[in-house]
Amino acid sequence: MRHQNQGRKLNMAVDQRKAVLSGLAVALLEHEKIKCGQERAKEVRPLVEQVITLGKRGDLAARRQAIAKLRNKKVTYKLFNDIAPRYADRNGGYTRIVKLGPRPGDALRVVVIDRLPFPTPDDPVLDALSQQSDKAFFTYSVPRAIIAFKQGFGRLVRATGDRGVVVCCDKRILTKRYGKQFLRALPNVPKSTRLEAAKDWLFPPPPPAWDEL
Repeated sequence: MRHQNQGRKLNMAVDQRKAVLSGLAVALLEHEKIKCGQERAKEVRPLVEQVITLGKRGDLAARRQAIAKLRNKKVTYKLFNDIAPRYADRNGGYTRIVKLGPRPGDALRVVVIDRLPFPTPDDPVLDALSQQSDKAFFTYSVPRAIIAFKQGFGRLVRATGDRGVVVCCDKRILTKRYGKQFLRALPNVPKSTRLEAAKDWLFPPPPPAWDEL
């Protein structure tokens, strides 16, 4: 059973996702209006609602909880002394999401990955790990490259209705042992080694006309 898996992952690690959402919440409370993607807006909304409720409580414990979530004392002060009093007579529904249409770049349909994004040999962390163990490539370089590979894929696919093609020109994804790890890290999407499959996926054939049936 899926326990404690609610919410959108945003294609990020847990600590990275928490930091991004905390930063968005701080920006929203500071400027009282922000522009971001729909998925992030839906994820940051519960956090902002929660800290505003803490602001309405106003006690010391609530302040400490708000500071722990926002990580910004200046914005927490504004929350408790300016924002929260405005909603003293409202029980929830403090924020509103307004759709502004697609952003520039949302129409992206093709991503080309020339080489697998491994860290460079002069990476100081890789150099230090290589001196300690001969498995630094598999314990450090491969996981880091897989994360960057998934981020490139995420630039194309942001919602379940998105269509597009990711082309990887690095043959190591098929010939090397670690290549399977890259493929397993991708969502459950069609994969092919034929370039013609990309054309068929982007431009499916039209349905037959009535007179051809």
